[in-house]
Amino acid sequence: MRATLLNAWAFALIGSIGVYFCIRAAKMPKWCCLLIAAAMFQSPLGRVLSSSNSFIFANDVLTPFLIFYALWKISSVPARLGAALALLIISLGAIPTVMAIAGSTNAMTIMQNLINLYRVLGAVALCMVLVEPARSTSLRPSWIFCAFSWIAIVIVAAMFLQDLGGIDSNVVFRSDHADPTYTDLIDMRHVVMGMWRGNLGIAGCLAAIFGTLVPASGFKQRLLLYTGAAAGAVVTIFSGAKTSIIASVALTLLGLGIAKRSSIGRLASLLIVLSLMGAAWVVINDAVPGTWLYNNTPPLVLALVQQRKGATLESRQEVWSEGINFATAHPGTAFGVEPLPGEFGQPHYYHNEYISVIMLGGIWTVTTYALGLIMLWPVIRRCRKYGPYGAVFGFVFLCGCIHGLTGSHLQPHHLYAQSVVCFAVLYGIAAGMGSAPKVTAVLTESDIRDARQSLCQSRQTFA
Repeated sequence: MRATLLNAWAFALIGSIGVYFCIRAAKMPKWCCLLIAAAMFQSPLGRVLSSSNSFIFANDVLTPFLIFYALWKISSVPARLGAALALLIISLGAIPTVMAIAGSTNAMTIMQNLINLYRVLGAVALCMVLVEPARSTSLRPSWIFCAFSWIAIVIVAAMFLQDLGGIDSNVVFRSDHADPTYTDLIDMRHVVMGMWRGNLGIAGCLAAIFGTLVPASGFKQRLLLYTGAAAGAVVTIFSGAKTSIIASVALTLLGLGIAKRSSIGRLASLLIVLSLMGAAWVVINDAVPGTWLYNNTPPLVLALVQQRKGATLESRQEVWSEGINFATAHPGTAFGVEPLPGEFGQPHYYHNEYISVIMLGGIWTVTTYALGLIMLWPVIRRCRKYGPYGAVFGFVFLCGCIHGLTGSHLQPHHLYAQSVVCFAVLYGIAAGMGSAPKVTAVLTESDIRDARQSLCQSRQTFA
Protein backbone atom coordinates (compact mmCIF):
# COMPACT_ATOMS: atom_id res chain seq x y z
CA MET A 1 0.00 0.00 0.00
CA ARG A 2 2.81 2.43 0.85
CA ALA A 3 4.55 1.95 -2.50
CA THR A 4 1.25 2.39 -4.34
CA LEU A 5 0.56 5.63 -2.46
CA LEU A 6 4.05 6.96 -3.23
CA ASN A 7 3.53 6.22 -6.93
CA ALA A 8 0.21 8.08 -6.83
CA TRP A 9 1.91 11.02 -5.10
CA ALA A 10 4.59 11.13 -7.80
CA PHE A 11 2.06 11.35 -10.65
CA ALA A 12 -0.12 13.83 -8.74
CA LEU A 13 2.94 16.00 -8.05
CA ILE A 14 3.81 16.05 -11.75
CA GLY A 15 0.23 17.05 -12.47
CA SER A 16 0.26 19.83 -9.86
CA ILE A 17 3.57 21.22 -11.12
CA GLY A 18 2.12 21.46 -14.62
CA VAL A 19 -1.03 23.10 -13.22
CA TYR A 20 1.11 25.70 -11.44
CA PHE A 21 2.94 26.73 -14.61
CA CYS A 22 -0.27 26.81 -16.66
CA ILE A 23 -2.06 29.02 -14.11
CA ARG A 24 1.05 31.19 -13.88
CA ALA A 25 1.03 31.60 -17.66
CA ALA A 26 -2.60 32.75 -17.29
CA LYS A 27 -1.23 35.80 -15.40
CA MET A 28 -2.70 34.94 -12.01
CA PRO A 29 -0.79 35.79 -8.79
CA LYS A 30 1.82 33.32 -7.57
CA TRP A 31 -0.02 32.59 -4.34
CA CYS A 32 -3.13 31.80 -6.36
CA CYS A 33 -1.14 29.47 -8.64
CA LEU A 34 0.23 27.63 -5.62
CA LEU A 35 -3.24 27.38 -4.09
CA ILE A 36 -4.83 25.92 -7.23
CA ALA A 37 -1.91 23.53 -7.78
CA ALA A 38 -2.15 22.29 -4.19
CA ALA A 39 -5.95 21.98 -4.23
CA MET A 40 -5.79 20.02 -7.51
CA PHE A 41 -3.28 17.50 -6.13
CA GLN A 42 -5.30 14.51 -7.30
CA SER A 43 -3.92 11.74 -5.10
CA PRO A 44 -5.07 11.26 -1.50
CA LEU A 45 -2.46 12.19 1.08
CA GLY A 46 -3.32 9.17 3.19
CA ARG A 47 -6.17 7.64 5.17
CA VAL A 48 -7.34 7.92 8.74
CA LEU A 49 -8.77 4.40 9.01
CA SER A 50 -8.04 1.17 7.15
CA SER A 51 -10.85 1.84 4.67
CA SER A 52 -10.82 3.77 1.40
CA ASN A 53 -13.73 5.81 2.80
CA SER A 54 -11.33 7.72 5.05
CA PHE A 55 -8.94 9.24 2.49
CA ILE A 56 -7.57 12.72 3.20
CA PHE A 57 -6.96 15.09 0.28
CA ALA A 58 -4.89 18.25 -0.01
CA ASN A 59 -7.94 20.50 -0.06
CA ASP A 60 -9.09 18.95 3.24
CA VAL A 61 -5.92 20.31 4.84
CA LEU A 62 -6.38 23.72 3.20
CA THR A 63 -10.07 24.06 4.14
CA PRO A 64 -9.69 25.87 7.52
CA PHE A 65 -7.36 28.46 5.95
CA LEU A 66 -9.62 28.84 2.91
CA ILE A 67 -12.68 29.44 5.10
CA PHE A 68 -10.83 32.09 7.13
CA TYR A 69 -9.56 33.88 4.01
CA ALA A 70 -12.93 33.64 2.25
CA LEU A 71 -14.67 35.28 5.23
CA TRP A 72 -12.01 37.98 5.27
CA LYS A 73 -12.53 38.71 1.55
CA ILE A 74 -16.28 38.12 1.50
CA SER A 75 -16.94 41.71 0.46
CA SER A 76 -15.26 41.00 -2.90
CA VAL A 77 -17.64 38.14 -3.72
CA PRO A 78 -20.60 39.10 -5.96
CA ALA A 79 -23.87 39.07 -4.02
CA ARG A 80 -25.54 36.64 -6.43
CA LEU A 81 -22.63 34.20 -6.18
CA GLY A 82 -22.61 34.45 -2.38
CA ALA A 83 -26.33 33.71 -2.23
CA ALA A 84 -25.98 30.75 -4.61
CA LEU A 85 -23.10 29.25 -2.61
CA ALA A 86 -24.98 29.73 0.67
CA LEU A 87 -27.98 27.86 -0.72
CA LEU A 88 -25.73 25.03 -1.94
CA ILE A 89 -24.10 24.75 1.48
CA ILE A 90 -27.53 24.48 3.08
CA SER A 91 -28.88 21.91 0.61
CA LEU A 92 -25.81 19.73 0.10
CA GLY A 93 -24.25 19.85 3.54
CA ALA A 94 -26.08 21.55 6.40
CA ILE A 95 -29.57 20.05 6.19
CA PRO A 96 -28.41 16.43 5.56
CA THR A 97 -25.96 16.70 8.47
CA VAL A 98 -28.60 18.04 10.88
CA MET A 99 -31.00 15.30 9.81
CA ALA A 100 -28.35 12.62 10.26
CA ILE A 101 -27.48 13.82 13.77
CA ALA A 102 -31.12 14.27 14.80
CA GLY A 103 -32.61 11.10 13.37
CA SER A 104 -29.88 8.50 12.89
CA THR A 105 -28.32 6.14 15.36
CA ASN A 106 -25.76 4.99 12.80
CA ALA A 107 -22.35 6.51 13.60
CA MET A 108 -21.12 5.87 10.04
CA THR A 109 -24.01 7.87 8.58
CA ILE A 110 -23.27 10.82 10.85
CA MET A 111 -19.56 10.69 10.01
CA GLN A 112 -20.20 10.53 6.25
CA ASN A 113 -22.47 13.57 6.42
CA LEU A 114 -19.95 15.52 8.50
CA ILE A 115 -17.22 14.71 5.97
CA ASN A 116 -19.49 15.81 3.16
CA LEU A 117 -20.35 19.10 4.92
CA TYR A 118 -16.68 19.82 5.61
CA ARG A 119 -15.76 19.28 1.96
CA VAL A 120 -18.69 21.36 0.72
CA LEU A 121 -17.43 24.22 2.90
CA GLY A 122 -13.90 23.73 1.54
CA ALA A 123 -15.01 23.78 -2.09
CA VAL A 124 -17.21 26.86 -1.54
CA ALA A 125 -14.39 28.69 0.24
CA LEU A 126 -11.98 27.86 -2.59
CA CYS A 127 -14.47 29.21 -5.12
CA MET A 128 -14.84 32.46 -3.18
CA VAL A 129 -11.10 32.95 -2.73
CA LEU A 130 -10.45 32.76 -6.48
CA VAL A 131 -12.98 35.44 -7.43
CA GLU A 132 -10.83 38.50 -6.77
CA PRO A 133 -7.62 37.28 -8.50
CA ALA A 134 -9.63 36.28 -11.59
CA ARG A 135 -10.82 39.88 -12.07
CA SER A 136 -7.50 40.88 -13.61
CA THR A 137 -7.91 42.41 -17.07
CA SER A 138 -4.62 40.81 -18.15
CA LEU A 139 -5.94 37.30 -17.52
CA ARG A 140 -5.23 34.76 -20.27
CA PRO A 141 -8.10 32.25 -19.93
CA SER A 142 -6.79 29.67 -22.40
CA TRP A 143 -3.98 28.70 -20.05
CA ILE A 144 -6.46 27.93 -17.28
CA PHE A 145 -8.07 25.28 -19.47
CA CYS A 146 -4.62 23.99 -20.47
CA ALA A 147 -4.06 23.06 -16.81
CA PHE A 148 -6.87 20.51 -17.03
CA SER A 149 -5.49 19.21 -20.32
CA TRP A 150 -2.17 18.60 -18.57
CA ILE A 151 -3.89 16.61 -15.82
CA ALA A 152 -5.44 14.31 -18.46
CA ILE A 153 -2.03 13.79 -20.11
CA VAL A 154 -0.49 12.77 -16.78
CA ILE A 155 -3.38 10.37 -16.12
CA VAL A 156 -2.80 8.67 -19.50
CA ALA A 157 0.89 8.25 -18.69
CA ALA A 158 -0.05 6.66 -15.35
CA MET A 159 -2.53 4.36 -17.11
CA PHE A 160 0.06 3.28 -19.67
CA LEU A 161 2.70 2.46 -17.07
CA GLN A 162 0.22 0.65 -14.85
CA ASP A 163 -1.08 -1.34 -17.81
CA LEU A 164 2.47 -2.52 -18.53
CA GLY A 165 2.78 -3.62 -14.92
CA GLY A 166 5.61 -1.22 -14.19
CA ILE A 167 4.02 1.19 -11.70
CA ASP A 168 0.89 0.65 -9.62
CA SER A 169 -0.88 3.82 -8.44
CA ASN A 170 -4.37 2.37 -7.85
CA VAL A 171 -4.66 3.44 -4.22
CA VAL A 172 -8.43 2.92 -4.20
CA PHE A 173 -8.17 -0.80 -5.04
CA ARG A 174 -4.99 -1.42 -3.08
CA SER A 175 -6.45 0.03 0.14
CA ASP A 176 -8.93 -2.86 0.30
CA HIS A 177 -7.02 -5.63 -1.54
CA ALA A 178 -3.57 -7.06 -0.96
CA ASP A 179 -3.49 -9.06 -4.22
CA PRO A 180 -0.88 -7.39 -6.48
CA THR A 181 -2.59 -8.56 -9.68
CA TYR A 182 -5.75 -7.53 -11.52
CA THR A 183 -6.52 -10.97 -12.95
CA ASP A 184 -10.19 -10.97 -12.01
CA LEU A 185 -10.66 -7.21 -12.14
CA ILE A 186 -9.16 -6.17 -15.44
CA ASP A 187 -11.20 -2.97 -15.51
CA MET A 188 -9.36 -1.79 -12.38
CA ARG A 189 -6.09 -1.78 -14.31
CA HIS A 190 -6.73 1.78 -15.49
CA VAL A 191 -7.82 3.30 -12.18
CA VAL A 192 -4.75 5.38 -11.31
CA MET A 193 -3.33 8.19 -9.17
CA GLY A 194 -5.60 7.36 -6.24
CA MET A 195 -8.64 8.63 -8.16
CA TRP A 196 -12.01 6.95 -8.30
CA ARG A 197 -13.36 5.86 -11.68
CA GLY A 198 -15.88 8.68 -11.66
CA ASN A 199 -13.15 11.26 -10.94
CA LEU A 200 -11.13 9.95 -13.88
CA GLY A 201 -14.15 10.19 -16.18
CA ILE A 202 -14.86 13.80 -15.19
CA ALA A 203 -11.20 14.78 -15.65
CA GLY A 204 -11.19 13.17 -19.10
CA CYS A 205 -14.49 14.77 -20.06
CA LEU A 206 -13.28 18.26 -19.11
CA ALA A 207 -10.05 17.82 -21.09
CA ALA A 208 -11.97 16.60 -24.15
CA ILE A 209 -14.36 19.56 -23.97
CA PHE A 210 -11.56 22.11 -23.52
CA GLY A 211 -9.48 20.67 -26.36
CA THR A 212 -12.49 20.83 -28.64
CA LEU A 213 -13.88 24.26 -27.72
CA VAL A 214 -11.12 26.48 -26.34
CA PRO A 215 -9.45 28.69 -29.00
CA ALA A 216 -5.67 28.39 -28.74
CA SER A 217 -3.42 31.40 -29.35
CA GLY A 218 -0.02 29.79 -29.79
CA PHE A 219 1.88 26.58 -30.45
CA LYS A 220 2.21 25.64 -26.78
CA GLN A 221 -1.49 26.08 -26.16
CA ARG A 222 -2.45 24.12 -29.28
CA LEU A 223 -0.10 21.32 -28.27
CA LEU A 224 -1.51 21.11 -24.75
CA LEU A 225 -5.17 21.47 -25.72
CA TYR A 226 -5.13 19.03 -28.65
CA THR A 227 -2.98 16.47 -26.84
CA GLY A 228 -5.10 16.94 -23.74
CA ALA A 229 -8.27 16.38 -25.74
CA ALA A 230 -6.93 13.11 -27.12
CA ALA A 231 -5.77 12.14 -23.62
CA GLY A 232 -9.19 13.05 -22.26
CA ALA A 233 -10.82 10.73 -24.78
CA VAL A 234 -8.47 7.91 -23.73
CA VAL A 235 -9.10 8.53 -20.03
CA THR A 236 -12.86 8.61 -20.58
CA ILE A 237 -12.85 5.35 -22.54
CA PHE A 238 -10.51 3.29 -20.37
CA SER A 239 -11.76 4.54 -17.01
CA GLY A 240 -15.13 2.95 -17.76
CA ALA A 241 -17.03 6.14 -16.94
CA LYS A 242 -19.97 5.78 -19.30
CA THR A 243 -21.68 9.01 -18.30
CA SER A 244 -18.46 10.86 -19.14
CA ILE A 245 -18.44 9.32 -22.64
CA ILE A 246 -22.01 10.46 -23.25
CA ALA A 247 -21.32 13.93 -21.83
CA SER A 248 -18.14 14.32 -23.89
CA VAL A 249 -19.84 13.35 -27.13
CA ALA A 250 -22.93 15.49 -26.54
CA LEU A 251 -21.09 18.64 -25.43
CA THR A 252 -18.30 18.49 -28.01
CA LEU A 253 -20.80 18.01 -30.84
CA LEU A 254 -22.89 20.87 -29.48
CA GLY A 255 -19.85 23.09 -29.11
CA LEU A 256 -18.32 22.41 -32.52
CA GLY A 257 -20.99 24.56 -34.10
CA ILE A 258 -20.12 27.64 -32.06
CA ALA A 259 -16.36 27.27 -31.51
CA LYS A 260 -14.06 29.63 -33.39
CA ARG A 261 -11.38 27.21 -34.52
CA SER A 262 -9.12 26.73 -37.51
CA SER A 263 -9.81 23.94 -39.99
CA ILE A 264 -7.04 21.83 -38.45
CA GLY A 265 -8.52 22.38 -34.99
CA ARG A 266 -11.99 21.39 -36.16
CA LEU A 267 -10.61 18.26 -37.84
CA ALA A 268 -8.75 17.24 -34.69
CA SER A 269 -11.84 17.89 -32.59
CA LEU A 270 -14.02 15.89 -34.97
CA LEU A 271 -11.64 12.91 -34.81
CA ILE A 272 -11.79 13.00 -31.01
CA VAL A 273 -15.58 13.12 -31.09
CA LEU A 274 -15.75 10.18 -33.52
CA SER A 275 -13.45 8.10 -31.30
CA LEU A 276 -15.66 8.85 -28.31
CA MET A 277 -18.78 7.96 -30.29
CA GLY A 278 -17.19 4.66 -31.31
CA ALA A 279 -16.42 3.87 -27.69
CA ALA A 280 -19.95 4.84 -26.70
CA TRP A 281 -21.34 2.46 -29.33
CA VAL A 282 -19.27 -0.38 -27.92
CA VAL A 283 -20.36 0.45 -24.38
CA ILE A 284 -24.06 0.72 -25.20
CA ASN A 285 -24.15 -2.29 -27.54
CA ASP A 286 -22.18 -5.27 -26.29
CA ALA A 287 -19.94 -6.58 -29.05
CA VAL A 288 -20.91 -10.08 -30.16
CA PRO A 289 -17.98 -12.55 -30.48
CA GLY A 290 -17.08 -13.27 -34.08
CA THR A 291 -18.48 -10.04 -35.50
CA TRP A 292 -16.47 -7.27 -37.13
CA LEU A 293 -17.09 -5.03 -34.11
CA TYR A 294 -15.74 -7.64 -31.75
CA ASN A 295 -12.68 -8.44 -33.87
CA ASN A 296 -11.72 -4.78 -34.34
CA THR A 297 -12.30 -3.50 -30.80
CA PRO A 298 -9.28 -3.15 -28.48
CA PRO A 299 -9.23 -6.07 -26.04
CA LEU A 300 -9.05 -3.78 -23.02
CA VAL A 301 -12.19 -1.92 -24.08
CA LEU A 302 -14.04 -5.19 -24.60
CA ALA A 303 -12.91 -6.46 -21.21
CA LEU A 304 -14.01 -3.20 -19.63
CA VAL A 305 -17.44 -3.37 -21.26
CA GLN A 306 -18.01 -7.02 -20.40
CA GLN A 307 -16.93 -6.50 -16.80
CA ARG A 308 -18.70 -3.25 -16.02
CA LYS A 309 -21.59 -2.42 -18.36
CA GLY A 310 -24.32 -4.50 -16.81
CA ALA A 311 -22.97 -4.45 -13.27
CA THR A 312 -22.73 -0.69 -12.80
CA LEU A 313 -25.97 0.27 -14.51
CA GLU A 314 -28.06 -2.46 -12.89
CA SER A 315 -26.65 -1.85 -9.41
CA ARG A 316 -27.32 1.88 -9.64
CA GLN A 317 -30.83 1.33 -10.92
CA GLU A 318 -31.46 -0.93 -7.94
CA VAL A 319 -30.24 1.75 -5.54
CA TRP A 320 -32.36 4.42 -7.23
CA SER A 321 -35.41 2.15 -7.03
CA GLU A 322 -34.77 1.47 -3.35
CA GLY A 323 -34.66 5.16 -2.59
CA ILE A 324 -37.79 5.96 -4.59
CA ASN A 325 -39.70 3.03 -3.06
CA PHE A 326 -38.70 4.08 0.47
CA ALA A 327 -39.78 7.68 -0.18
CA THR A 328 -43.10 6.42 -1.58
CA ALA A 329 -43.75 4.20 1.44
CA HIS A 330 -42.74 6.93 3.92
CA PRO A 331 -44.29 10.30 2.95
CA GLY A 332 -42.37 12.00 5.75
CA THR A 333 -39.26 11.78 3.58
CA ALA A 334 -40.65 14.53 1.35
CA PHE A 335 -40.65 16.94 4.32
CA GLY A 336 -37.34 15.83 5.82
CA VAL A 337 -38.88 14.43 8.99
CA GLU A 338 -38.48 10.71 8.27
CA PRO A 339 -35.31 9.11 9.73
CA LEU A 340 -33.39 7.25 7.02
CA PRO A 341 -32.21 3.78 8.04
CA GLY A 342 -28.68 2.53 7.44
CA GLU A 343 -26.95 3.66 4.27
CA PHE A 344 -30.05 5.49 3.02
CA GLY A 345 -28.85 8.54 4.96
CA GLN A 346 -25.34 8.59 3.44
CA PRO A 347 -24.77 11.07 0.57
CA HIS A 348 -22.72 8.71 -1.61
CA TYR A 349 -25.17 5.80 -1.46
CA TYR A 350 -27.40 6.76 -4.39
CA HIS A 351 -24.72 7.51 -7.02
CA ASN A 352 -27.02 10.29 -8.19
CA GLU A 353 -26.74 13.79 -6.81
CA TYR A 354 -30.35 14.66 -7.51
CA ILE A 355 -31.86 11.59 -5.84
CA SER A 356 -29.46 12.11 -2.93
CA VAL A 357 -30.68 15.69 -2.52
CA ILE A 358 -34.30 14.51 -2.55
CA MET A 359 -33.73 11.75 -0.01
CA LEU A 360 -31.55 13.65 2.45
CA GLY A 361 -33.84 16.60 3.08
CA GLY A 362 -36.98 16.39 1.01
CA ILE A 363 -38.57 19.63 -0.09
CA TRP A 364 -36.10 21.74 1.91
CA THR A 365 -32.97 20.45 0.18
CA VAL A 366 -34.65 20.26 -3.22
CA THR A 367 -35.78 23.89 -3.05
CA THR A 368 -32.48 25.32 -1.83
CA TYR A 369 -30.45 23.17 -4.24
CA ALA A 370 -32.54 24.17 -7.26
CA LEU A 371 -32.39 27.85 -6.31
CA GLY A 372 -28.63 27.58 -5.82
CA LEU A 373 -28.09 26.18 -9.31
CA ILE A 374 -30.50 28.69 -10.85
CA MET A 375 -28.59 31.58 -9.23
CA LEU A 376 -25.19 30.12 -10.10
CA TRP A 377 -25.93 29.85 -13.82
CA PRO A 378 -26.19 33.60 -14.61
CA VAL A 379 -23.01 34.25 -12.59
CA ILE A 380 -21.15 31.87 -14.88
CA ARG A 381 -22.85 33.17 -18.03
CA ARG A 382 -21.62 36.72 -17.33
CA CYS A 383 -18.30 35.53 -18.78
CA ARG A 384 -19.82 35.69 -22.26
CA LYS A 385 -18.30 39.17 -22.62
CA TYR A 386 -15.03 37.25 -22.95
CA GLY A 387 -16.32 35.77 -26.20
CA PRO A 388 -15.69 32.04 -26.74
CA TYR A 389 -14.09 31.62 -23.33
CA GLY A 390 -17.32 32.51 -21.60
CA ALA A 391 -19.18 29.85 -23.58
CA VAL A 392 -16.70 27.21 -22.38
CA PHE A 393 -17.57 27.92 -18.74
CA GLY A 394 -21.21 27.38 -19.63
CA PHE A 395 -20.31 23.97 -21.05
CA VAL A 396 -18.47 23.17 -17.80
CA PHE A 397 -21.71 23.82 -15.90
CA LEU A 398 -23.64 21.55 -18.27
CA CYS A 399 -20.94 18.89 -17.89
CA GLY A 400 -21.37 18.97 -14.12
CA CYS A 401 -25.15 18.75 -14.35
CA ILE A 402 -24.92 15.69 -16.61
CA HIS A 403 -22.51 13.93 -14.27
CA GLY A 404 -24.90 14.56 -11.40
CA LEU A 405 -27.23 12.00 -12.98
CA THR A 406 -24.97 9.03 -12.17
CA GLY A 407 -22.39 10.54 -9.85
CA SER A 408 -21.75 13.97 -8.48
CA HIS A 409 -21.45 17.59 -9.52
CA LEU A 410 -21.15 19.65 -6.33
CA GLN A 411 -21.68 17.00 -3.64
CA PRO A 412 -18.20 15.73 -2.70
CA HIS A 413 -18.79 13.16 0.11
CA HIS A 414 -15.87 10.68 0.06
CA LEU A 415 -15.98 9.67 -3.60
CA TYR A 416 -15.87 12.94 -5.58
CA ALA A 417 -13.81 15.32 -3.44
CA GLN A 418 -11.30 16.18 -6.17
CA SER A 419 -13.87 16.53 -8.94
CA VAL A 420 -15.82 19.05 -6.88
CA VAL A 421 -12.57 20.94 -6.29
CA CYS A 422 -12.06 21.17 -10.07
CA PHE A 423 -15.57 22.57 -10.57
CA ALA A 424 -15.04 25.01 -7.67
CA VAL A 425 -11.83 26.32 -9.27
CA LEU A 426 -13.53 26.86 -12.62
CA TYR A 427 -16.63 28.48 -11.12
CA GLY A 428 -14.55 30.81 -8.95
CA ILE A 429 -12.50 31.97 -11.93
CA ALA A 430 -15.64 32.34 -14.06
CA ALA A 431 -17.31 34.47 -11.36
CA GLY A 432 -14.22 36.67 -11.12
CA MET A 433 -14.00 37.14 -14.89
CA GLY A 434 -17.70 37.89 -15.12
CA SER A 435 -17.59 40.51 -12.36
CA ALA A 436 -14.49 42.33 -13.68
CA PRO A 437 -15.28 46.06 -13.94
CA LYS A 438 -13.45 46.47 -17.23
CA VAL A 439 -12.60 43.76 -19.74
CA THR A 440 -10.10 44.23 -22.49
CA ALA A 441 -10.86 42.57 -25.79
CA VAL A 442 -9.81 38.95 -25.90
CA LEU A 443 -8.54 38.15 -29.38
CA THR A 444 -8.28 34.57 -30.54
CA GLU A 445 -5.96 33.33 -33.26
CA SER A 446 -8.82 33.21 -35.76
CA ASP A 447 -9.78 36.81 -34.91
CA ILE A 448 -6.24 37.99 -35.66
CA ARG A 449 -6.18 36.04 -38.94
CA ASP A 450 -9.52 37.51 -40.02
CA ALA A 451 -8.31 41.03 -39.20
CA ARG A 452 -5.19 40.54 -41.31
CA GLN A 453 -7.23 39.27 -44.25
CA SER A 454 -9.57 42.26 -43.99
CA LEU A 455 -6.60 44.64 -43.88
CA CYS A 456 -5.08 43.06 -46.99
CA GLN A 457 -8.37 43.28 -48.85
CA SER A 458 -8.72 46.93 -47.88
CA ARG A 459 -5.22 47.71 -49.16
CA GLN A 460 -5.95 45.96 -52.46
CA THR A 461 -9.20 47.90 -52.83
CA PHE A 462 -7.57 51.28 -52.29
CA ALA A 463 -4.59 50.32 -54.47
